[in-house]
Amino acid sequence: MIIKNMFDDAGQKKIEIPTGIKPVTDESRIFSMPEKFRGLAAKVSPPVMKAAALPPPLVPVKPLSPPLPSAPLGKGEGLGVRGGLRGKNKKLSKTSWALIIAGAVLLVVLIGSGIYVYFVFKPVIVPVNNKNNVSVNVNKPANQNTANTNSSVNTNQSTNQQTNTPVSPFPNNSQSGRDTDSDGLTDAEEILYKTSSKKPDTDSDGFLDGNEVFHGYDPNAPQPARLSETSFIKTYKKAGIYETLYPEAWTVREGADESVLFVVPSGETISVGFESKDSGTTLADWFSGANPSSEVKIAEGKTKKGYAMLVAEDQMTVYVEAGNRVIIMSYQNTVKATVDYLATFEMMINSLSLVQ
Repeated sequence: MIIKNMFDDAGQKKIEIPTGIKPVTDESRIFSMPEKFRGLAAKVSPPVMKAAALPPPLVPVKPLSPPLPSAPLGKGEGLGVRGGLRGKNKKLSKTSWALIIAGAVLLVVLIGSGIYVYFVFKPVIVPVNNKNNVSVNVNKPANQNTANTNSSVNTNQSTNQQTNTPVSPFPNNSQSGRDTDSDGLTDAEEILYKTSSKKPDTDSDGFLDGNEVFHGYDPNAPQPARLSETSFIKTYKKAGIYETLYPEAWTVREGADESVLFVVPSGETISVGFESKDSGTTLADWFSGANPSSEVKIAEGKTKKGYAMLVAEDQMTVYVEAGNRVIIMSYQNTVKATVDYLATFEMMINSLSLVQ
């Protein structure tokens, strides 16, 4: 082994080279940072970022010029789009004219059919004169040919009808008094009971004023209140026989024979009298025996209190059974052409009570 000086002239240690290895002539060099640059690594500033350059502004593009119009097609040219449309327009025009003509023909046919139907099925007009006489004259010509058979029919019909005015059920052809609101009370009775002649149900309790008076209730009170509790209705008592209600505004006149007369201020009267009857005789048999030749028609019924009674056809006279007596109540109207207090008369009949 060759051992060279381990240190060079500069005093650096040399490397031993083993035997058989050729040393490299160029010696390895170690880079040494100059002293002026040492310790500056920690003081290096971060790199400065430069803003990116903006793109250049856009240059406006000049619009293209419209294409020049093409030359019109000549006669007979129709292979392009324009030719096809022109041919279609001509076809639609012919179709429209055909539809218009067809619609006009149909309209004429409909009008003609309507006129024909009107005159064929025209109703027969029946003239009516002011005297309720109806005259009908119908002519029906008919000509039929069937198996060489001719027939002609002519029918004349004449009808004369006369309608008479209904006869009043009241005597002397008296008529019922005016009832404006059709509640069963005449306008005169509306004043008597202090109700409204324009409102059928004055107290709005669901019952007509006339119906309430008929059953003895006050038509002015919504709650069930009796007429006997009001100030405009009083009670008349016939000692030991009967008692009944009557309007306070009426005058009471008693007769010597136990009869009584209730006088209305307008002149009408309601009379109450008696007639004897066998206790074993029915009311109908008593009436037939008491009036053997009478043609008065009567109807049997009962009062509100349950007493048997007979009512005359004119509704102006009532016969009430009272044991061995018959109470006769009669509405007499000889001074007026109207019957204004029929509902009050019925109220007096229904309120009649026998007294033992």
